[in-house]
Amino acid sequence: MGTADTERPMQDVRAILDNHLMDPLVVLTAVRDSSGRIVDFEYTYANLAACTYNNLPHEDLVGSRLLALLPGHRESGLLDRYAHVIDTGEPLVLDDYVYPSEVRPDGEPRHYDIRAVGAGDDLLYTWRDVTDRVLAQGAVKTAERQRDLAWMSMDSASIGMVVSDTAGVLTYANPAMHTLLGYADGQLVGRRFVDLLHPDERSRAMSDRARLMDGSIPSFHTRARYVTQSGGEVWADVWLSPVPDGDGLIGGLVVQVVDATAEVQAQEALQRSVRRFRVLAENASDVVYQTDLDGRIEWISPAVSDILGWDPELLVGTRATALVAPEDLAMLAGSADGVVRGIREHGVLAQFLTVRGSRKWMSVSAKPLVGVDDDVSGAVVSLRDVTSEQAAYEELAKVQQRFRSAMEAAPQGMVITDQRGTVLDVNPAAARLLGLDQGEMLGAPLATVLEQQAGACESAERHEHVRTTHEGKWWIDHASREIPPDDGGVALVVHQFIDETSDRMWQRELHHRATHDVLTGVANRGSLMEHLDAVILTQRASVGAGVPVAAVGLLFCDLDNLKDLNDSRGHVAGDAVLAAVARRLSQALRRGDRVGRIGGDEFVVVLDGVESQDEVVAIGEKLRARVALPIEWGPGDTASTTISVGATLVQPDDDAQNALDRADSALYRAKRAGRDRVVLA
Repeated sequence: MGTADTERPMQDVRAILDNHLMDPLVVLTAVRDSSGRIVDFEYTYANLAACTYNNLPHEDLVGSRLLALLPGHRESGLLDRYAHVIDTGEPLVLDDYVYPSEVRPDGEPRHYDIRAVGAGDDLLYTWRDVTDRVLAQGAVKTAERQRDLAWMSMDSASIGMVVSDTAGVLTYANPAMHTLLGYADGQLVGRRFVDLLHPDERSRAMSDRARLMDGSIPSFHTRARYVTQSGGEVWADVWLSPVPDGDGLIGGLVVQVVDATAEVQAQEALQRSVRRFRVLAENASDVVYQTDLDGRIEWISPAVSDILGWDPELLVGTRATALVAPEDLAMLAGSADGVVRGIREHGVLAQFLTVRGSRKWMSVSAKPLVGVDDDVSGAVVSLRDVTSEQAAYEELAKVQQRFRSAMEAAPQGMVITDQRGTVLDVNPAAARLLGLDQGEMLGAPLATVLEQQAGACESAERHEHVRTTHEGKWWIDHASREIPPDDGGVALVVHQFIDETSDRMWQRELHHRATHDVLTGVANRGSLMEHLDAVILTQRASVGAGVPVAAVGLLFCDLDNLKDLNDSRGHVAGDAVLAAVARRLSQALRRGDRVGRIGGDEFVVVLDGVESQDEVVAIGEKLRARVALPIEWGPGDTASTTISVGATLVQPDDDAQNALDRADSALYRAKRAGRDRVVLA
């Protein structure tokens, strides 16, 4: 087939890749130096998506050098990875690879899923921008941290805080930080903050701290590893901010540390803050007053001035209800009636008015004032300011609602279990992935649910489930993380389920495209040669070990007069005949044999397991006869073609190219002898 004959199929292939392959795809051809080492790559093909990504027209991109266009490939090590694929044949699979986008105006780093396979000195390379997916996963992780808050009690807080001086020595460390790193209270003060870090983190941390101290950046946020007192490791999110001294200079650093390993400390921080509110209220002077049976104030403590702003002397003789916000009057009136009948009240929440008209939440406790005759003459009431605590409860309620909404809306499946594996909560995405209603999963053992719906868990580490339905297979990624218990609480386990089906199908499609001929569907040249190398090595190893093994046969097939068919009927007919011949060759072969298209109208058949040269020739004659049957290439249109076949028996000391050359020579003799025949080499 001539140049014109091959250009049309390649144009069709390019049209398919340009119009239907949304991800960028290029073919990079290795550029070697005089020693044979790969030093660069040249773009020899690029689909429309690749041209769009690089902001170059096809004619400018193809022919250009990789390092000239994207020099960052050298420093990032990607160039060496590509060379490794060419030199070893191992495919390249990189997920969530972070690379600065040199072709983007903003130059911001992006996240990519990268796939590459080698074929000789050619690298079939495709990439997908998954930055949005990574950001979405980050949002899901944030939702996980928030969701953990809803399951914890309010007895402790998770945010660690330390203060260091200008030399980096800790002058303060809160209990959360001590708990996080396993130290007793007070043991962290006097230590250098950098010494608490994992050794791999210290150099970077010192550089970041120097930038803060010299004012290069106003604050800094990072994720780093810390070493606990027992030698364990803790991952934490860290925020560093400078602390100005009295002269406006930087006098040290404030560091906030949040455990990113289990996120339990976030709930403990909220609980600890609530306890601080309680401690402040308990240590403050409560408002105490005495009323008569009519509810008039007979005396009131001076603390009312500090808390509500009222002059205590002016309040004597007024009704206590004058201090109560109108919306809570009815509730407290009922409580007051009970008190004068001898019933104690404790911890009633109500809003009281300040002298400026604002409101404060107070915890109201009251008991009847009993005289010597056991008659109730009034009441003694104490008010404790819990405004801050009540605000914290209200904020927690809002946070819990946001957590609930975030979990319900999360695109990834989320399941929370106790340590025994009982499902405590499940979001719609998880129920949908596992093919159940949320109600069916609640209270059930998660292991049982998974075994019935998607297969048992392989291990406690991250693993995969395959769920089979009438619609097909679903691949589900399963990761879990245990949330340690707080004081007196219970441990929880958060399970995440991610639908990986589309990625799996894409990987299969990419592998098929890389190893198969687009027009005929049989193996391409690279894939066939790899197979031939493998069967020859297997045969050679068996012979070397003295193990009897059948021989390997090779048939080099070429269509006779395909050019005449293309000239008389057009390339559509020629392509249809090529596809039909490939199909007939495949159907006529034995199990274990393989056929591949290695050129325009050339096919090679590898016969794995033949007894003699006669058997190789017999199979070649069978294929020749099968191909010679009329081919219907269109409605009412048929064509006939024949093949010439060069046959050979692969010797144990052959390599793939030697055997292929010998079969090609036999094919040449078959052509010279008149075509449509099998010639043995």
